[in-house]
Amino acid sequence: MSKEIKITRESISKVINDLRINDFEYKTTYVEIEGRKYSVKGPLSLATGLPTSKFNTGHAEKILSNLSFVWYKRMLKKLEK
Repeated sequence: MSKEIKITRESISKVINDLRINDFEYKTTYVEIEGRKYSVKGPLSLATGLPTSKFNTGHAEKILSNLSFVWYKRMLKKLEK
């Protein structure tokens, strides 16, 4: 049985003050909140209590977009031989 979790813009904004937010790293996709970059999955995990293994980056991007947050993809430069 699945449990419904309510996520708000305020709940996401609140968790960036939690020191555990620094435990989440991003490689290419991040969300910018109050001028700082965070993993898209980090704030969502802290706000819901769900481990990041329970949802993928695409889900996090969609939820953050629905809450009017802007997320970004950083392009990785391919090394030439």
